[in-house]
Amino acid sequence: LTYDVDQLKSQMIHGYQPFEPASPKLPARLGPLIHKCIHPDPSQRFTSFVDLVKAYKGLTELPMHQSMDSPVIHDIREEVAAKKQRQKEVWTRLGTIALSVFAFCIVVMTGYHYYLTSIPEVTIPNIVGVSEADAQRDLDELGLRSEISGARVHPYYPKGVVIESKPPFGRSVKSNRLIRLVVSSGSGQIFVPDLLGRSKDQADGLLMDRGFQVEVVDELFSVQYPSGFILEQTPSANMLVDPQSVVSLVLSKGVPIELTVKSASKGLFFNQKKVVPIAIEFSLLDEWPSQEVTIYFTVSGAKEKLYSDIHDGGETVSLEFNLEQEGQIDVLFGSGTVLSETVTFPETP
Repeated sequence: LTYDVDQLKSQMIHGYQPFEPASPKLPARLGPLIHKCIHPDPSQRFTSFVDLVKAYKGLTELPMHQSMDSPVIHDIREEVAAKKQRQKEVWTRLGTIALSVFAFCIVVMTGYHYYLTSIPEVTIPNIVGVSEADAQRDLDELGLRSEISGARVHPYYPKGVVIESKPPFGRSVKSNRLIRLVVSSGSGQIFVPDLLGRSKDQADGLLMDRGFQVEVVDELFSVQYPSGFILEQTPSANMLVDPQSVVSLVLSKGVPIELTVKSASKGLFFNQKKVVPIAIEFSLLDEWPSQEVTIYFTVSGAKEKLYSDIHDGGETVSLEFNLEQEGQIDVLFGSGTVLSETVTFPETP
C-alpha cells in the first residue's frame, strides 16, 4: 500500500497498474471493475450498487482500460506540475547561492594571496627621538604612510620629537601601511607613579622610563611587604613634579628572622635519616600587631605542621627542630611566607 500523498497523486495522474488476478479462477473483468470503483473522479465511478452488480455479471459494458481524463485529474496534474516547478526554483536559488558563496571565497582567497605575495614588506625604522618632519620623511622613503595620532609630556624629548610609533620600530609590515606617531608636547611636569608594594626592579623601570632619578634612602623591617619591596616613597604617588626629579625610596627588609643549621652529631640518626638540627629565631617589632606564626616542613611530598602560635609585638622567639635533610621549611606570618629554605648539611671546611 502507498500512503505518501505525492505518490498517490502521481499514480492518479499516470494511472494505476492493472490488477493481476491471484488465481486463474477470478474473472478478467474483476480488475477493471475494481479500478472503476476507486476511480479518482467520483463521476467516473458506479452510481449505484445495482450498476456495480450488473457490471460484475456482464450485463453492462465495462471498458477494460479506464480513462484518466477528467477535471479532477486535470487539477491534480496542474498541482503536481506547479509543485515540481517550485521545487526546481528552490534548487535553482540554492545552487545560485552556493555558486555565489564559492565565487566570493575564491575572490577573497585570491586577494589575500595577492596581499601576502605581491605587496612587499618593510621594516619600521627606529624613529623615536627624531623630529616629526624627519620621521615622516623617513617613513615616506620606505613606502609607508604616517600620521600624528597624539602628543604627551615627555621628561627629556623636546616638543615635536617622536616618542612612540604604532606599530613599534623593528616590526615588519606591508608597504603603504599607516604608521601612527606620538610626539612630545614638551617637558612639562609629570605624575609620580605609585610604587608602594612593588619590587625595586619594577620601581626602577617605572621611574627611569619617565626620566626620574632613583635613590634608596633607608631599609626597614616590615611584616606587610617582603624583603626588597617598596615601603615608602618621596614624592608621594600622583604628585606633579619636574622631569629628572629624584624619587627617594625606603625598602623593606622583611621580617627579622634567622634560620641556622647546626652541625649534626654522628649519633643515632646519622646513618639512618640524616637528621639535621636547626634553630629558628624571629622577632616582632614593638609597634607591630599580633601575628599568627606557622611553621611547615615538607619532605618527600608529605607536609607537616611543626609549629603554630600567636605572638604579640615586642616578642622574640627561638625554636629548635631536628629535621630530615633536603626537606623544605616554610615560615608564615599570617598568610604570607616570610622564609622558605631547604634543609641541608652545613659545608665542612
